[in-house]
Amino acid sequence: MSAITHLTTLDEANKLFSAKKDRLTVVDFHATWCGPCHAIAPVFEKLANQYRGVTFCKVDVDKAQEIARAYRISAMPTFVFIKGERKVHEVKGANAAAIEAGIKQYSGGSDGTSGTFPGAGQTLSGTPVPTEVPPPENNYMKWVLIALAVGWFIYSGRQKKEQ
Repeated sequence: MSAITHLTTLDEANKLFSAKKDRLTVVDFHATWCGPCHAIAPVFEKLANQYRGVTFCKVDVDKAQEIARAYRISAMPTFVFIKGERKVHEVKGANAAAIEAGIKQYSGGSDGTSGTFPGAGQTLSGTPVPTEVPPPENNYMKWVLIALAVGWFIYSGRQKKEQ
């Protein structure tokens, strides 16, 4: 029995991701004409049967172009990892090791059911442990500010030498 859900509309995908927001969902974006997609399909099926705590979906990019556009899919196969209704990871290409590593990293356990507890963790001080990955814009902004500061120091140093 297949543990894989086939998605055909963006509305259907959004409803599933919303309903499974506390679980990792791995979506295989594939095409019927794609050789590497056919090669990785049995591996994806095996992972779906192995990791019961993870939701597995397939999207045929030719039949569900709306979903493929929403996730900016540009190569097949592409595996998108969704948690909390957010994309947290992506693997492009038929790389079984990278797909399984992503599942282990974002599902919180080696088999998706290995004694992990749902919900946020707690620290000794009683404050909740953050469960979301910070948006990448924060990291980029830090580097932009550092680059601007370095540029200003270089520019101001040259101005003093010219005087």
